[in-house]
Amino acid sequence: MKWLAVVMALAMMVPAPHAWASMRGEWLKKTCKEPALSFAKGLCDGYVAGVADANQVYELKDGQLLPKLAADGSIEGAHLELRWCLPTGSTGPQLVKVVKKWLAQHPEELREQAAAVIAKALQQAFPCKGD
Repeated sequence: MKWLAVVMALAMMVPAPHAWASMRGEWLKKTCKEPALSFAKGLCDGYVAGVADANQVYELKDGQLLPKLAADGSIEGAHLELRWCLPTGSTGPQLVKVVKKWLAQHPEELREQAAAVIAKALQQAFPCKGD
């Protein structure tokens, strides 16, 4: 009987599929305001860093962050133009600051997907030469 209680407790800890889908700009704004050593602030920092790194395989299209595809339709070997070019030596806290500032200047984006919000902020702050 104890094992059933443990299994039920563990099952309730698994996030619902819609939980990640609800990560919008408003969630990002709230989470990134948390104290520096809080779990929520760690989520913010990690999420921003993840999107910044995902620039290698994703691109922003029509407000959505979508996989970049190679000519054969696969993600493998896709080398499309980068949407933002981070300067050498840029840090996670700097990227979070850029995103927070961008959100403050664009409150109309609070209902957008959090990853797309980050992508837009980074694209505006760090455009690639030739864009």
